[in-house]
Amino acid sequence: MRTIFLAILFNLIAIPLYSQSATLKKEQQKPFDPFDSQELLTRYPAGKTWQSLSVMRVNGRGSSTNWGLVGESQFIQANRYQTRITILDNQIFGKTSTIKLRCDVIDASSSKIITKESLRLADFDSSDPVFAYALKKGLATVEFISPGFKTVMAVLRKWEEIDPNYQRSLTEIARRFGLEPGQLNDVKDLQWMETPRVYSGCSFEVHWVNGIGVTKATQVKSPNSEAQSLSSEDINRWLVGANPLAELYVFPSLKKAVGDSWTLDASRATSIFAGQGDATSEGEVKLRYESDGDYDGNKVRQVYIQNGRIEVVVASEGQETQYRINAMEGTMKIDHRDAMLMMSGGTGDLSYSRLSTDHFLFKAELRRDISCQWRYEAKRVGR
Repeated sequence: MRTIFLAILFNLIAIPLYSQSATLKKEQQKPFDPFDSQELLTRYPAGKTWQSLSVMRVNGRGSSTNWGLVGESQFIQANRYQTRITILDNQIFGKTSTIKLRCDVIDASSSKIITKESLRLADFDSSDPVFAYALKKGLATVEFISPGFKTVMAVLRKWEEIDPNYQRSLTEIARRFGLEPGQLNDVKDLQWMETPRVYSGCSFEVHWVNGIGVTKATQVKSPNSEAQSLSSEDINRWLVGANPLAELYVFPSLKKAVGDSWTLDASRATSIFAGQGDATSEGEVKLRYESDGDYDGNKVRQVYIQNGRIEVVVASEGQETQYRINAMEGTMKIDHRDAMLMMSGGTGDLSYSRLSTDHFLFKAELRRDISCQWRYEAKRVGR
């Protein structure tokens, strides 16, 4: 026994840093009508790899003692969730198929600005500092080459080149918000908060079974040296909310034709709309295949979000945040080759039924419904 202890102490016996797994219990699973197994082979061959970035931005008014601001305040928040998915194996067993994949969570965080002043916001472009910051964080490891992101990347690179510590940029942010630059130094007037999720930087091997969905996840060594070693409870929480193949449910069959309409079970595609990977949801999003077109040099199916409602729950340490996105409108660009979701963007009204003391808006009392926008971009990097 003493020999074994000394061997461990001096690293003579390797102990795996990441060995925790989580398997969804039967009551946590969400069975569905199986997809065509042959189509799954076409859409997800072994070796296929893609990276995606999902950002949801919220803006409105509220109050919270946690914010350190007295009275009602204006806020903007951007959630971001960036992953790299690699298909490791895709096997058919009769009418059943199992896909084994690797999911690297490159970034999973929130950025928030809170101020007493009125905020003048632009659309999703480089003049919105919170959205631009979210993109900078996400795009630090991957370059999306769609037209809208080229401009953002150019601006952000210029910012970093001329202002490494962002002092001048923060001054410019203040001007865009209609604030005096000096107010940035006064915590009573403005706060910038950065909130990473516990699984940010972590990597997982995931099993997905046709007709059931994700069934098991094991944390594996991550290229991010700062990734935490998660408990089985944390992995289970991520597994319940995450669906690395969320795009599959958006466009369920390669046989769909222009003019077809269908309803998406929102619980299977939360990460696309919410910018989070550990949220669970329910609701419906009505979709229609309107036409064919081009996007970023690819032939795509143009799908429109005609209406939608999603109720989202994020649980952490015994607390819950619940919010609802209503009156959803937007568009989706889906690759003709294998139905890969390349872009999704839209707007909706967002309201809360209960708030937690951590992440998203802390324990705030909202005065009215608030608006949200989301943007999802994906890029194929293999096969």
